[in-house]
Amino acid sequence: MDIKRKARKEDIIWDRSIHNVFSWLFFAMQLFGFMPLRGIFKRDLSAIKFTWMSWISLYALLTSAGMFFMLATQVARFFIYNMHTQEMQRFFYFMKSWFVSWFFFVLAREWKDMLVRWNEVDEALARFGRPKCAKRKLNFGMVFFIAFFIGDYVLIQTQRTEQDILKHSVILSWKAWEHFQKHRIFKYIYELYPYNFFSSLCLLIIQLQVLFSGTFLDLFIMGTSFCLASRMKLITKKIKEMSFKRMESDEVWINLRESYNKLELLCCYINSKIGVAVLICFMG
Repeated sequence: MDIKRKARKEDIIWDRSIHNVFSWLFFAMQLFGFMPLRGIFKRDLSAIKFTWMSWISLYALLTSAGMFFMLATQVARFFIYNMHTQEMQRFFYFMKSWFVSWFFFVLAREWKDMLVRWNEVDEALARFGRPKCAKRKLNFGMVFFIAFFIGDYVLIQTQRTEQDILKHSVILSWKAWEHFQKHRIFKYIYELYPYNFFSSLCLLIIQLQVLFSGTFLDLFIMGTSFCLASRMKLITKKIKEMSFKRMESDEVWINLRESYNKLELLCCYINSKIGVAVLICFMG
């Protein structure tokens, strides 16, 4: 009976946890080399942790290294070729993606402390209700934006392929793959480095990671803002309800004020941890 009660308590804590809202988003991030957390789907929140000795951490480091390589290549081009608008655009684009990779790496190391503090405030404010459909809305937004960017990427590459087929009479073959990679997609890379098939695959993976880095950052900021705003809305609703009542004890108002202060402190704490993410969004 105690085991069942403990399991039930863990399920309740998991269902109410902010980590549950972000769990599928974190899973999608890890597919692209971001947010190296272990145990993201374990209902025991103590199992959620960051460790250097894991494949996902190594993958995240390689992702950051790949993005730094793209950034360094753009810097090298500034000294070799004339600097123009397209070069500057790519520079800020890759710099933003590199900052995003390191932001999620640092966030993964601090997520456990943030989660504990957030859960404490959530439990203290539970009497005001819970935000509804936060996880569902975030997952819907994630699926929509990922599908949108994949479709956009496929259409762009298809258009490039069709143009080359018509212009250069290129047929689909390994030679065509080399032509597309060397002269179309990664021309700015292979003007500096010799081409080989393995490097073209690595560059294609890095390009997809760069493409989705900003999307994941936007979704995380949107999800965090929505959860905090929903909690603030519940307290505001409670204040309005009490304002219409003629008689309320001072103790009730004091407790409400304490709850509001706790949420305000949580907002300040979260802002101190992820405020830089908002600045990164304006890059590139």
